[in-house]
Amino acid sequence: MITPPVRAIMKSIQILVLAVVAGVAVYFVARTDDAPTPIKPVASRSASPAPAPTPPELPPQAAPTVMPAAALPVEEPTAAEELDIAPKLDGTWERFTIADTGEEFSRGRLQFKHDGAVLNVTGGNSDSAKAKVETGLRLILTFEPRENIARVFEGQLNPTLTEAIGQSWFTFNGEFYSMDDGGMKLIRLPEAQILQEQEAIDLRARRMSEVTKLAQALLDFAAAHHGSFPVSLNQLVPDFLDDPSILDNQPGRKITYLAAGQRGSTVSLPKEELLGLRKNPTAENLTELERRLREVWGGETPVYKPIAQIEFENPTLVLLATDRGDAQLPLSGEERPAQGVTQEELRNQEFMNLKLLGLALKMFQGEHNGYLPAGWFSLYPEYLADPYILHSPWVAEGNLSYDLITPARTERELIEFAAEIDPQNAPLVWDEMPSWSRSRLASDVPVAVSRELLPAMPEHQPARGVVFLDGHVESVTLSRWDLEITPYIQ
Repeated sequence: MITPPVRAIMKSIQILVLAVVAGVAVYFVARTDDAPTPIKPVASRSASPAPAPTPPELPPQAAPTVMPAAALPVEEPTAAEELDIAPKLDGTWERFTIADTGEEFSRGRLQFKHDGAVLNVTGGNSDSAKAKVETGLRLILTFEPRENIARVFEGQLNPTLTEAIGQSWFTFNGEFYSMDDGGMKLIRLPEAQILQEQEAIDLRARRMSEVTKLAQALLDFAAAHHGSFPVSLNQLVPDFLDDPSILDNQPGRKITYLAAGQRGSTVSLPKEELLGLRKNPTAENLTELERRLREVWGGETPVYKPIAQIEFENPTLVLLATDRGDAQLPLSGEERPAQGVTQEELRNQEFMNLKLLGLALKMFQGEHNGYLPAGWFSLYPEYLADPYILHSPWVAEGNLSYDLITPARTERELIEFAAEIDPQNAPLVWDEMPSWSRSRLASDVPVAVSRELLPAMPEHQPARGVVFLDGHVESVTLSRWDLEITPYIQ
């Protein structure tokens, strides 16, 4: 049995032990670097959230540096902002290709016209395109695709928005092909220049109209007087000319009458009949048209006879009223290359004649369902105003210098024939040919040739000038003639 004194002693010992244990615990807690993570009690719904721990104190930092406004980098305008300049690009632009040598060749004009944010482009060969300006004044023209061929021009606009220089290419079946090895340039023409050119065109047209009226009045008089022209121009008024002011020598205009009392041609062009043949272009109709024109003109080329000359000033222009009832430029012998010119100059003039013939042939094709004319008479005067182009600069006037070797044939017919003999195995059917293949074949098809050899030069082999279906001209040496030209001669 534990006596009260003993029980008191034992209780004192328990208190002492608890005190020692508590002291040891406080000692170790005080030496610990990190406080132990307390166990979170499960709070009831009504319990208040525990207070957020105090975040550690961060070291002080330097204040950010603010750049002055003048030193801030200038950002490029966005594409949307660039489109705001579309109206500033409206107008007429001339297109040039740049050769590897740096030479520039005009390829016609393009018209830019904005419609809201869209910039529409139209131009030569009935091309149409959409243009846009991207960041950095990059001008991109995307032409309407044709037969899976997409053409693109991308160039850099200058700050004044008057010139763009870049490259053009086309894609076919996913492949890229360059169109201009040396590049391409677009130049916007000043509005003043366009207006001046249009005024000059209008003035020339008015002058041509005046001279044509005079020529027609003289022909009407001759028809009523057994083929004789009047002794004086005043005899035309009032029966044959209702505007006597055309006959006056006014400031800036001088009339010289050349056929006083002479007899004119009694043969006139049957215009209505010939117009009917033109309206329905077939090989037979075009051949008949050429035959009738040859009968009217006689000889190998259409040579007119001037019956009056009108000299204009500001700008200077000399026109002839002819015995065919039209107005013509007086390109006659005295304006042809004089004797003693160099062989190179003669060759250059010959190439110029051939290029003009090529252009006339292309225009005729465009208005006659792709048919070439049956002869040179069919081109005059609508497509070939100057018949002297048909004469080489070194031959006598009146002698034809060029042969049309593919008369009254269509572009399609000639290109399909070229495909048959093409060594690169091009598709034989027109509808299966992509446009680039047709273009390549057109450059191989000769349509007109010089009758005589080109003037000899030491560095050149004997050759003749040739016009090809695409309008380009080149000299073909006799060593290549049988292979490249003879198969097409009809």
